[in-house]
Parts: sequence; structure tokens; C-alpha cells
Amino acid sequence: MLPNDQGWLEVARGFETKWQFPHCLGAIDGKHIKIESAINSGSEFYNYKHNFSIILLAVADSEFNFLFADVGTHGRMNDAGVFNDSILYNKIYGSNFPEDTPLPDRHLPVPYVFVGDGAFGLSRRIMKPFSSTPAAGSVNRKFNSRLSRARVVIECAFGIMTSVFRVLKTNLLLQPEKSSIMKLTCVVLHIFLKNSEHSQQMYMPEGNIYNVLQEQPLRSLDQIPIRATENAREIRNEFASYLYSH
Repeated sequence: MLPNDQGWLEVARGFETKWQFPHCLGAIDGKHIKIESAINSGSEFYNYKHNFSIILLAVADSEFNFLFADVGTHGRMNDAGVFNDSILYNKIYGSNFPEDTPLPDRHLPVPYVFVGDGAFGLSRRIMKPFSSTPAAGSVNRKFNSRLSRARVVIECAFGIMTSVFRVLKTNLLLQPEKSSIMKLTCVVLHIFLKNSEHSQQMYMPEGNIYNVLQEQPLRSLDQIPIRATENAREIRNEFASYLYSH
């Protein structure tokens, strides 16, 4: 279940305090999970990397907790359509979020946003990096760096989970429906084990968070060019201008 208004503000405070990215409601990412060929599925789950997969879309907060997870989309689906056809898309664009307000010491009201990579389209609710490689010291370069730092929490959440639940590093010998249930079970266990005082230190040893990124076995969705609206570009420029001076 996604947070209520007050819960969203707490999530945003976490990103601003820990990752220096204000107005952030979560880091979003999608991963391919390899499975064996599904019975009578034809090419439904066969992706262009020549293996069978289902797709997990998830959002994490600043403390590596999953706020939402949606799993089961066919691996063959074009990456541009994965997010647009997901439950997560409907949640992000159909939910009520805190009102637009200016960034600290600024005047232009901007929405609270989610941060993602190039697999997602730039919109008033999702911020992604500027394309290509911005010049060193530029406003765009600073924005990309700060966004990447905030977005790493979802990569770490996936990495922590797969480092413990090693079955996720192999082709799942289950049909897609059961694979989806198993994956969501891992997500629920991740949340429980990470936040229980009896298991937290064992599940997520201090100082070992970023090491899990070195053995991240899940393949990300491919980055794709999606034309953004003028309003979305203006919002990103306002974030970039603010972050450049902070």
C-alpha cells in the first residue's frame, strides 16, 4: 500500500536529508527476472536478449524499503510499454500526492516526483537524467549526478534482496504465475527482515550496502528516447537550477 499524504512528506524528507534531492517520493526501476519457457506461451515471455523473463517494477524510499512492487509483465513487451501498461503507472498518475510547492528558497511551484533512469519518460511526475553526457561542471551534469545518487536506493534494494534470496540469480523453474508470487514474497520478506529489530543487522550488515551492487544479477529495462512535454522539461530545469546552487 502506498503512503498517505503525511507518509509521502516523510518519504520526501528522507530523500532531501539523506540524498540531498528534495521533493522526491521514491526511486523507480524495472528489472527482468529470467524464467524457464512457459507452457503454451509461444513468444509472450521471450525478450530480445533471447531468454524468457517477467518484469518487476518497484519503488523504493530513501532507506531501501520497497513502497510498491508490480511483477508479472511479459518479458517480450517493448520497454516503452512496460511502465505504461503497469499497475504502477496507474498508481503514480492516478493517486493524490502532496500539493506542488516551490523548492527551498525558490518561487516556482513544482510537483513531488519520482526519480528514474532512461527507461522512463520524463514527465511532471518522473524525473530522468539529461541525455548524452553533459559538460563537466554544468547545471545538467550536477543534476544527473544528484539524481543518480538518489536513484541508487532502488538498485541497492534489489541488490540486498537478491544477495539473500539467491534463487533470484537463476532461471526460475516455475511458470510465470508462480514466479510472480515467489518474487512478491521475496519483496515482502525484504521489508520484514530489513525492518525487524531481530533480523535487521543480519539481513543488512552496516557498511555493506553498496557491495551488493557489484553482484546485481537482474537486468534493467533498456533506455529509450521518449519525447517529453514542455512542462516536464521546465520542471526538470527548475530542479537542475536549484541543485546546481546547493
